Amino acid sequence: MRKKLPPGFDLDFDLNKIIDKLLNKVFGVVDKALGTSSKQSGVPGVTLSNKDVEVFTTRNLQVFAMNKEDLEKGDFDKAVFVSNEVPIEEDSEPVIVRFRPTPLLEDYKKGTIDRYFLFDIRNSEIIEVSQDDYVKFRSLRYKRSFVISWYIFGKADDFQIKKYIYPGVRNNNIDVLAQAESTIPGISDYLEDKIEYLLESLDDYSGDPEIVNLPEPEEDLNEKAEEIEDIGFGSNTLELPQLPKLDLDFADDLAGDFTAADEILGNVSASIEDLLAEQDQVTAEQESLKNEEEGRLRKIEEDQEQQKRKNAFNEILNDMSGQEGKWVQNIVEMSSGAKNKRKKRRLDQRRDQEKAVLLFRSLFNHNKWKNDKGEPYKFTPKEMVGWVNDSKLNTRMRLRLTSKELYTQWTRDNKTYSGRTTLKRLTQANIPRELDIPDPSINYDAIELSGSERRAALALLRGRDNRKAELRSIIIKIWKEQRLVYRDKVGTYPVETSDIRNDVLDRFNAYRRLSTSNQTGRYSQRAGAATAGSRNRRGIDEFNNSANRGSRNRRGI
Repeated sequence: MRKKLPPGFDLDFDLNKIIDKLLNKVFGVVDKALGTSSKQSGVPGVTLSNKDVEVFTTRNLQVFAMNKEDLEKGDFDKAVFVSNEVPIEEDSEPVIVRFRPTPLLEDYKKGTIDRYFLFDIRNSEIIEVSQDDYVKFRSLRYKRSFVISWYIFGKADDFQIKKYIYPGVRNNNIDVLAQAESTIPGISDYLEDKIEYLLESLDDYSGDPEIVNLPEPEEDLNEKAEEIEDIGFGSNTLELPQLPKLDLDFADDLAGDFTAADEILGNVSASIEDLLAEQDQVTAEQESLKNEEEGRLRKIEEDQEQQKRKNAFNEILNDMSGQEGKWVQNIVEMSSGAKNKRKKRRLDQRRDQEKAVLLFRSLFNHNKWKNDKGEPYKFTPKEMVGWVNDSKLNTRMRLRLTSKELYTQWTRDNKTYSGRTTLKRLTQANIPRELDIPDPSINYDAIELSGSERRAALALLRGRDNRKAELRSIIIKIWKEQRLVYRDKVGTYPVETSDIRNDVLDRFNAYRRLSTSNQTGRYSQRAGAATAGSRNRRGIDEFNNSANRGSRNRRGI
């Protein structure tokens, strides 16, 4: 990952020295005798100025520089190292507040909560932050960001149902932290309690409502009435003290306060829901931008790898010290000693066909051609068609590819093509066979997906496919399958959904192609019935024609 330094950022670097490094990297020794403002290489007419240099920093805070033209092409082999660390201005250091989440009842029903962490690569400090601070500070160049789906509901330890053992909350969280260790080292030690916030039953949830303290009445009327002595009835009436008048306005005011409080709570709840929806949208936009950037970088890497394979293939064809290069040279030259022009061409054609068969037999030998790491190139027929037709062999050959064979046609003027020489027959033994999709040997019920993974998998289905239960089940199984493939390859489960998203999509497209080929085609029942019907119609037509010929013969007699 690279980041362009912001404009106006003060770096104590000598750009002239950086330009010297770039010219030395690309063209060789710099002519230091020139007294101009721009530097000139040993190659005539090649110069570089300050405007041609792009300085950028990596995720590890290392500073590199390279030519802007090479940067736009994605050719990072010509980048030169400048510094180990970008200076950080302490006065501009932001204040980040630690945060502890409070799970709600809806979180326990879902089973997980999202916890947000930032990791400072300068001092290995880990801090848990709120979602707002996570979105705000994750773009700092010295911070690594990570979101953990923390399990909070279920049994703490592993449990068994029939013959299957299912992981408990403790082991699930240990697995989640192990996956995060590659991005945030020490996160497992930072979160010591692996069953923090755990509830094994929703009945244990203690989300008590807020208690409103009501004002007490000034005096208990019942107690005051008991104080009056009963003196009986007499001729004279005793005047009893009047009871205090009840203040009914107090009850009305209290009811109004409750109504206002309820409205305020409703407004606060609506505001919180709007805020959460806005935060979810911001997070989704950030993830979308990150996926697009990763896709572009992956495309650049794939193009670079393909270009390396093409260069290695062309080196084989142009290497005159090897037998393959000599065969190529013999094919493009007319070297027969025959005097007759037709005979000369006929002999050359026979020789070229023999050389072409030997050449491609050698190119298809996967154990013979390997890269610097000792891995075989395994050139495919499709690659050979494109590369050979762009090489000097196109003066004599034009490669064609069908589902059954790789063959060439011959030419002398690059206009007319004749003949056909088979170079490789593509049988079922050398055609890559599609495996069963998804893999039936996997126990998919024992593999659990998080909510974000399930949503990412279903998002790969387009239009009406998302409403088909069968395809929804297939895409979920393929996602679980690719999680295991990623774990076997890397050693840990994928952290981000983008790590296996493209692999899942390619696998699903292969499943669609495989299922489509099994339903239609020349060997399907419908095609077979059509073929049988055409044969029957031909038989009836032939019978009618023979009958007509017989009637004509009888009329002639």
